[in-house]
Amino acid sequence: MTVYHIEFSDRETIVDKMKVMADERGISVEQLIKRFICDGMRPAPSNKPIIPGDTLDDLFVKNGVLKPISPDQSNDEPPAYIHNAK
Repeated sequence: MTVYHIEFSDRETIVDKMKVMADERGISVEQLIKRFICDGMRPAPSNKPIIPGDTLDDLFVKNGVLKPISPDQSNDEPPAYIHNAK
């Protein structure tokens, strides 16, 4: 798993604002930050059709949301999007 470390000055108000926003949505600040990143990385709207999949995981892989599961990954652990669901 890739982890990024972000630091804010003690004087920055963004930390308090993120906590309030996360609480309003019933999620953690970490999940809120992930949403910000995902929204910022979203490509411009396109008319490209969605490629159907046999499963939700297959749909995500075929449409570039997730990488395929490699042979060395355990099938016991559910995909990350299931862990973050609320």
